[in-house]
Amino acid sequence: MASPFLVALRWEVRSTLRVVSPQPKISCLMVTSRRPKLVLRAIACYLAQTYPCKELVIVEHGDPDDDGLKQRLAALGRADIVHVRVPLNATVKLGDLRNISLAASSGEYVVQWDDDDWHSAQRLQLQYDALQGADVCFLQRLILA
Repeated sequence: MASPFLVALRWEVRSTLRVVSPQPKISCLMVTSRRPKLVLRAIACYLAQTYPCKELVIVEHGDPDDDGLKQRLAALGRADIVHVRVPLNATVKLGDLRNISLAASSGEYVVQWDDDDWHSAQRLQLQYDALQGADVCFLQRLILA
């Protein structure tokens, strides 16, 4: 049986409108817990991406407003950044948090967006281009640009 949290999350995601774009949307899925400096850097890497049709889904496992992330995201005013907070006292594993991020995403493609990684501004575009004519794409080298 699905938890009430997941049921509410699915309803919230399905009740949003989708924007039609000539390129498919790529959802960048990030799970984090009480690492605000890393999250801000990961958001900066996301905002620098050259691929235009994207969203960042942040699943934060933490106490309410313990690091001010919600206010910082609100200040950005970006509709393409989705923030889901899972209470720190919730008994969830990393895989559960990743599944929550997937449930909150709306893209046709998904990429893992770790909070402690640096991402080239061309990462999404290069991976999307590599997927043309393929079913899956893995990074096998560093992208430095």
